[in-house]
Amino acid sequence: MKDKIEHILSHEFNIKHSDKLLVACSGGIDSMVLCSILHDIGYTFSIAHINYNLRGDDSIMDKELVESFAAENELTVYTHNVFLDDTLKESSKNLQAEARRIRYEFFERVSEAKEIDFILTAHHLDDQLETLFFNLNRKMHLDNLSGIPKKRNNIIRPMLAISKKEIKQYASENQVFYREDKSNAENKYDRNKIRNTVIPAITESFPEFREGFKQSIENFSSGLNFYKTAIENWKSKVCIPEIEGIKINFIELLESPDPRYLLYLILAPMGFKMDIAKQVYTSAKKQATGATFEIKSHKILINRNEIICISNEPETEINQISWTKYSPTIKFKLHMYRKEILDTWDKTVQLDKNEALFDAEKVKFPLQVRLIKEGDKIKPFGMQGKQKKVKKLLTDLKINRFEKSKIPVITDCEDQIIWIPGFCHSNYGKIKNKTAKFLHLKIKKET
Repeated sequence: MKDKIEHILSHEFNIKHSDKLLVACSGGIDSMVLCSILHDIGYTFSIAHINYNLRGDDSIMDKELVESFAAENELTVYTHNVFLDDTLKESSKNLQAEARRIRYEFFERVSEAKEIDFILTAHHLDDQLETLFFNLNRKMHLDNLSGIPKKRNNIIRPMLAISKKEIKQYASENQVFYREDKSNAENKYDRNKIRNTVIPAITESFPEFREGFKQSIENFSSGLNFYKTAIENWKSKVCIPEIEGIKINFIELLESPDPRYLLYLILAPMGFKMDIAKQVYTSAKKQATGATFEIKSHKILINRNEIICISNEPETEINQISWTKYSPTIKFKLHMYRKEILDTWDKTVQLDKNEALFDAEKVKFPLQVRLIKEGDKIKPFGMQGKQKKVKKLLTDLKINRFEKSKIPVITDCEDQIIWIPGFCHSNYGKIKNKTAKFLHLKIKKET
């Protein structure tokens, strides 16, 4: 077993004896065996131990064993004492999730502070098997079939191909001292039920099950690489990145082998559950333009053949900014605004949609750059002074509701809209033959 772990560390992970390792050690058989083997091989490592103070004197004795091993072998040990809330102690699921979060945050803090190269945990083959059954019961998806990853960032798990039976045998033959967590024998947690009842029943009927499972996990991992590549290719084909979210081309989405599932995979990282993804898909297929779906972090809008998903974070920036006559540029909502007052203007120059030209002497400063408000109106150029509601104008231009809420308008000091950049120039301050000073405005989106 020692040779197997040394081969895995050096050949699979290319870990050198000079690398600085941090080993997560609870004092249980798995982590104590890993520490013992690493010490015998000659690796440079320190130990991280967390005392959750959940088991009274047993927790203290776990800590003392780890510290005793470290002192005996001249190793540094970093200990984190945690006192969990009583309400968490009553909830097995919350407790386990919180303990895991605390554990990995502690490992990362030590790793960063001490410039650790790799963090090692003692997860083994039986942990893999428990995880697979656990995930199947939670209705997980294909990417969970590969189980616990061998490597994630700088976290290494060199014992994933080694069974609990092998670990126990090594501990017995090499007199590795460890402490048994009595709670492991209780079936309070789902994982314990799987470990103590489900797996023994299967292996009793199928003695070679663990070996077959080990090969299956390797096959799942290999196949998953192709699966992930295909998914990313489809995502890049159907998704258009936006500053605050994404647009999904529904026509392109329908060309995928399973469009509804692909939509879920796109939305899931933002927090959308499968049931909402199904509703979004159904609405998009019916072309239910205007339909919206919202969770705490994001919101979705169906807009013809597009599914628009943007962040739902509360607005933190100001929604209006003043632009004085003496400020050549300002920045507002990821756009840069530039202003020039010119003595002449070449009439042959064509303005693009991000530029506007006014009679400078008719424009009343300071200008205001702000977002659209309810009831806003504009007198569009060429409509002989007739007013039009801004929201109606944008609807006629097929601008969706999410985009409308982000479109800026520029007003004079009396809050009269003179320009909607990219969409509509007002009749206000229009250029005439006798115009002597020209106000040139330009907007540019930051990249």
